[in-house]
Parts: sequence; C-alpha cells; structure tokens
Amino acid sequence: MYFLVVRQKFTANVVVGLLGNESPESNRFTLVTPKPENGVRLQATLGNQSSQASIIHVAKTIRHYSHNLLLVLGEIAMNTPKKKKNRIYTMLSGITFLVFLGCAAYLIFYLGIQPYYLKQQSKKINAAYYNSSEFDSGNKNSDGLLLKFSQLLKANKDTKGWLRIPGTNIDYPVVQGEKNSDFYLHHNLKGDTDKNGCLYIDANCNVETPTKNIVIHGHNMESTRMMFFQLPKYKDIEFYKKHPILIFDSIYDESKWKIISFMRVSGTYSHNDGFDYMQGEFNDNEEFLDFLHQVEMRSLYQCPVTVNEKDSLLMLSTCTYEIDNCRSVVVARKLRKGESEDVNTSKAYLKN
Repeated sequence: MYFLVVRQKFTANVVVGLLGNESPESNRFTLVTPKPENGVRLQATLGNQSSQASIIHVAKTIRHYSHNLLLVLGEIAMNTPKKKKNRIYTMLSGITFLVFLGCAAYLIFYLGIQPYYLKQQSKKINAAYYNSSEFDSGNKNSDGLLLKFSQLLKANKDTKGWLRIPGTNIDYPVVQGEKNSDFYLHHNLKGDTDKNGCLYIDANCNVETPTKNIVIHGHNMESTRMMFFQLPKYKDIEFYKKHPILIFDSIYDESKWKIISFMRVSGTYSHNDGFDYMQGEFNDNEEFLDFLHQVEMRSLYQCPVTVNEKDSLLMLSTCTYEIDNCRSVVVARKLRKGESEDVNTSKAYLKN
C-alpha cells in the first residue's frame, strides 16, 4: 500500500477511479483535486502492492491518507478567499468520503471476501476428487480413463489430471482448453472468470498420447496464495530438499516425478538463446539430450537425480516478479518402473 502527495501548479478536473493495472496483482486508486486559486492540488494514490496486506494495515493506510488530505485542506483554507472556503470544504469532504468508502469496500472484497469464496470453491473441487470411491483403486473405464476422475470430467471435460506437491498447498486439478490454450489463465474449472485461473497444460503438449515433455502453467497468486504461489520458493535449495517429489496423475496414468532442476527463463523466446522450454516433442534422442543439457545448464542447483533419453519430463512454470517477464520453472522426470521414490537430497548443491 502506498500514498503519494504532490503539490504543483496544475489545471485539471476531479478524477476518481481505478486505474488500469499492469498485472492481476497491481491495482491503484487515484484522487486528483481541482486547482484552487493558490495553485495547490492533492493527488492521492492507493495501490495494492503486497500480499502481506491486512485489514489493520488497510485501516492505517486510509488513516494516513485522511491525515494528508486534512493537512492540504488546512493550507487551502488559509490561502482561499472566505467566499470560496465553504464550497471547497464541501466538495473535498464529499470526495474524501466517497474515496474512503470506495477504497475500503474494494480492499475488503479483494483481500477478504473474494479469496475466501475462491478457497471454498477449491475445497469443493478437492472433495470431488479425493472423496471418490475409486480414488485408490487405480481402476479404469473402457476408454482407459481413471475412474477417480469421473466427477471432475462431468464437471469439465477439459480436465486432464491432478497435480500435488506433498508438503505444499499446490494441490489442484489440471486442465487443457481444446481451442484456446490460454483460456484457463483467467477462468476456473467451472469456466467462470477467475483471477486465479486454473493450472493448465501448454498447447504444445498433451496427455492423450503423452508428449516427451509436459508443461503446466499457473499463476503466481500473491494476493490469494493459491495456484503456483509457492513454486518460486524452489529457488531456495532447502525448500527443494523438503519437497523433491511431485505427483501428477493424468486422467490415464498415475505417476510420481523426481525434480531434476529449478531454472529461471525469459517469457520471451528470443531472449533464451534459442531454448524453448515449452517444447513438447523431439525429433530424436540427440535433440532431447541437447534439451536436457540446456535444462541442466540453467539450473540454480545440482539435483542428485539422473536423467537420460528414455525419461519423460514434467515442467511447472509460473511468473516470478523479481525480474521483469521472467518465469520460474521446476523440472522433474517421471519415476522409472521399479525405482524407489527416495531422493538423497543431502547430495544436492548450489552451482557456482
């Protein structure tokens, strides 16, 4: 949250509104008072900049804004002819009250009501999956679909699987749009508009005839702490050591995956020196091995997990806000047949 008080000679009308936001995580209210005869104006900007905001912090912020406004009102009163004082006081008092109510209502909804509602919806979806009588059976129907996904497929035929990282709150269904692969960037499992979106599979990949590399996208939702909010924590090797295994069950196959890399790449292909981490299929083993080399070269640390041309990959990708247009990507390979899921993470080390 922040406020900005600006004094300068300026000619403008009163503007109160929600300015265009650069991302789902950045919203601003701006109030600009009209120019009185003394040339003093007030501009107050209220923005949601932090996921740590609380109702107490909001109250303090609004109180700070009100204090600054009162100071300027006092200065205006001292330098304004008596005939215009009452009109200015009435106008600015009304504007202040409306802005206060608007900011408070928006923040209560944005930081309280909406996250609560979305989390309740998420719990219902989780119950439809985990409470299925077929959850642990491994049984499939005549089309080869795991029966535990029956309820989710009834709710949305775009359902492609379920991703869970033990010990984190990453525990969500995974979808893939038929025509628009980015549809679920801003829509939930029900197809309703939702700033959290859904975890969804990139258009270059699929689970029906599994591609060599499957890429799953998701928002880094700082405001609600949902979706891939915890994914960038893998930049800390200690976080990796506590969570070295992923569980991604497609609607056809139950699988566990060992993490082999955490890397940061640009969201612009041309900035990655020809490396397309969203590539799903490869022409031959040589091309795939070169891809693995690129992944290993970009990894922040060395994971004690081997990988070869016979393995399949899973990539989890989300935005990271420390660097402009950057993606945090966790890379894992599928657990091999008969292989133990144990990982000796004490052998992991940071690269120089």
